Amino acid sequence: MTQLSMHQAAKEGCTEEIIKLVEAGVGPDGLDDSGLTPLYWAAYHDHPKAICILIEAGADPRVRDQNGRTPLHWVSFRRGRYHTAYSLLVGAGADVNAKDKFGWTASLRPTCNPYKDA
Repeated sequence: MTQLSMHQAAKEGCTEEIIKLVEAGVGPDGLDDSGLTPLYWAAYHDHPKAICILIEAGADPRVRDQNGRTPLHWVSFRRGRYHTAYSLLVGAGADVNAKDKFGWTASLRPTCNPYKDA
């Protein structure tokens, strides 16, 4: 069982696999070849149960990619369709005011996110 298995399970929302990997000692904040953690993929693909499991396992909702984006930014790329994922990340401590290297926050991406009150 490898770190990349955790990323794939998160992308697909395979919660049982994520649990097995966590129990086997695979960390929830390991990076894939793109420099992303499993939480980015679970958030981007709208897998709320996977998000919860990863956060309970210690995944950092404030982690940043090479562009300074958090998993919350990645949820905002989905044009407001993932209300639950957004709420879970905010509830876990994600910063709605965190700016990426371009100056955008997840709550202020005007063409991508309708969460103006976040």
